[in-house]
Amino acid sequence: MAVVRLWWDAESYGKLATMQIPKNGLLFWLSNALAAVFLVLVCINFVIASGNRSLQIQVNTRQQYINQSIQLSQLHQQLVSALATIAVKNNNQAIRQILADVGITVSATDKSSGTAPAAAPPASASPPASIPTGAPKAPAH
Repeated sequence: MAVVRLWWDAESYGKLATMQIPKNGLLFWLSNALAAVFLVLVCINFVIASGNRSLQIQVNTRQQYINQSIQLSQLHQQLVSALATIAVKNNNQAIRQILADVGITVSATDKSSGTAPAAAPPASASPPASIPTGAPKAPAH
């Protein structure tokens, strides 16, 4: 067995602490194998973290699209309501026809009640056919 000096012993100043290593190198090869295993695990962790990062970007893009769709939906409802009010108030057949072309029916209410006309949403309200250009498409299952 070989004797290797490692560090100064704190209790006995001036004496070196020693550790004995077997001559066949079992400890050396075992520690190298363990280091290689940890190196492989670090590489796997890096690959998985990179994959998670790209998935997080996709999720954030889709969430932004959903949030913007909600905001635009509210704007769309306000716009349709304003157009319906103008169509009834001014008896404008052109605006009524435009609304009818997209499937929205306008019905006038009693003028004495002072309520706005009701604009019914399209009969077949469906989500947008495609996701905007900047957003990734959902994976097919």
